Amino acid sequence: MPKAPAEIAAQIAKNPENFTAFRNSIKEKFFGRWKYRLMFIAYAVMVAATIYASLVLCRDYGYRLSAGLLLGCAWAWTGWLQHYSGHVGFWGYRPADFACHLIFENLWKGGSGAWWRSRHNKHHAMPNMIGVDGDLATTPLLAWDPILAKKCPSWALKIQDAFFLIWLFLYVPVLGISARMFAYKKRLWPELAMMGVHYYLLWQFFKGTDSQGFYDMGVMFMLAYGVQGVYLGFFFGLNHFAEDRITDKNL
Repeated sequence: MPKAPAEIAAQIAKNPENFTAFRNSIKEKFFGRWKYRLMFIAYAVMVAATIYASLVLCRDYGYRLSAGLLLGCAWAWTGWLQHYSGHVGFWGYRPADFACHLIFENLWKGGSGAWWRSRHNKHHAMPNMIGVDGDLATTPLLAWDPILAKKCPSWALKIQDAFFLIWLFLYVPVLGISARMFAYKKRLWPELAMMGVHYYLLWQFFKGTDSQGFYDMGVMFMLAYGVQGVYLGFFFGLNHFAEDRITDKNL
């Protein structure tokens, strides 16, 4: 019979060295399934690449809205890849995984891998801890318990059930601003350079031969960010916000 989590935690508490043995056993089981991880990586990359490739048709035939929708889906799929590599799940070797993270998050999505790891590590260290877990920072538009509700105006609380998906259109754009400010303040020049390449390639892809080029890119870019926010935010909401919030850091 597998040991229950409480039993494992008790053994680790008695002897911290037990954690090393526990971690090694998990790594052996997980990274031993090499071919299955490669299959997942190949599948996710193929899906994302196929969606990106389909943007060419939308661009050439002038379907701006369709291109924005597809770009948002492509960024969302890239989000799964960056999440996996950010967790050191590709190769099990930090430099190699963080290099992949730089490609997926910075080059493909235009975000900041370092910002994501900083924020996401806090989430996993203390999930659903108010004031620590950044995934709960959705006020003043959305609140997940009475404590967070105090930070929301009454009108927002009354309509948040009906406007949940609509507010998610702002989810990724707001986080995107935070990520870029983080990279600039931390002077993460390689990440900023990769972001610059991302936007340059995006402009080269979407720019037209007439004055509509900048407008086309703007429409598709903002729509894609909104679609990505709904796509990813909806899954995050299902996975995280159904659990009780924690207010005692000693738990």
